[in-house]
Amino acid sequence: MLLQTVFEKAQTHPQRTAVVCGDAHLSYRELFERILGTIVTLRSRGVDAGSRVAIVLPNGPAAVMSFYAISGLHAVALVLNPNLKTEEFSYFLNVDNDVSVIITDLAHEPMCRDVVHTAGNHTPTLIVDAPDADFASPIAWSDFAGEFEDVIRPYEGLVEYAYSTGSTGRPKKMAVTQQQFAIWVEHSIEVLSLTDADNVLSTIPFFHNFGLVVGVCSTLAAGANLVLLEPSSRDGAPIDAPFVFRVPRMLEIIKQERISIILGPPYVFGAMAETPEDRTSATSSLRLCLSGGNTLTETSFARFKERFGLPIRSVYGSTETALIAINLEPDDDVRAHTVGVPLPGVEVRITDEELVELPPGVAGEIAIRTLVIFT
Repeated sequence: MLLQTVFEKAQTHPQRTAVVCGDAHLSYRELFERILGTIVTLRSRGVDAGSRVAIVLPNGPAAVMSFYAISGLHAVALVLNPNLKTEEFSYFLNVDNDVSVIITDLAHEPMCRDVVHTAGNHTPTLIVDAPDADFASPIAWSDFAGEFEDVIRPYEGLVEYAYSTGSTGRPKKMAVTQQQFAIWVEHSIEVLSLTDADNVLSTIPFFHNFGLVVGVCSTLAAGANLVLLEPSSRDGAPIDAPFVFRVPRMLEIIKQERISIILGPPYVFGAMAETPEDRTSATSSLRLCLSGGNTLTETSFARFKERFGLPIRSVYGSTETALIAINLEPDDDVRAHTVGVPLPGVEVRITDEELVELPPGVAGEIAIRTLVIFT
């Protein structure tokens, strides 16, 4: 179901740009053919329907191709934060899941190897940027060996295990289906008016479903261009640099790629608002700035709007319920601490502890009914 959306665009608009990250520019046809190559590689590692595959990668084309390849195999992805501590990795990889393959890069391979070694198992590791890696070698669909129709056919089963924040103990695992992804994607495209004319810059990590479903899957299903900020590096090696030092590069990307939508956490927009460089002309193509993952401060909201002439629109959701609301009011009506109205198919009520609905203006518990509840 998910891979089918990319295949459709590869057929109808093969040369249109699908993914941009640094020097990498992939058309829809190139992206799809590299996903097929990834499927072949994963199959050679024993991945088939129902297998669990961990993705331990920063945002980038390799992570995009890995997720879609897993979906095409009807396997289940664990999209993990590559900056987790070793003991957290151990829990996800060895305790809570029987992982068949770990997809990672050279920067994170040592930690993955240590976790696997400590657990005493033999989980193979696929290193996407190793010199001898056969990862994502493009394969034309006319040359794809075996079950091509099965790879792209609609499939409603499991595609991901998502995790809550674990605020009351261990992170809780939730099973997410391709059907639920498809509903969320459809609603996102509708409310954001996403089209193939959009260029979407996403700085939300893929291990957050806001970044994966809205940033990646909705953008590509709409036939738009997904633009990713390449990781910081020095002498070819990745480094962990504060985001404030990435703002000039981000503004350069916005201008070069004519970005129309930005997805980011509040600190990204706060850093943009405080940059000393006069780059306001670079943002003339923007129509939506969507902030999620944390609370947006009044200061960041006011400074950004003053600087760039656009409001930051808050997105509200949770790991358990997916996207609930987006503030899509007219520009002059947007406020820092409002999240708009519920999306189509989402019902929100304020209740007491007995789930009795409360009158307007009374504080209480948030009760949500939606088709996209992960269990």
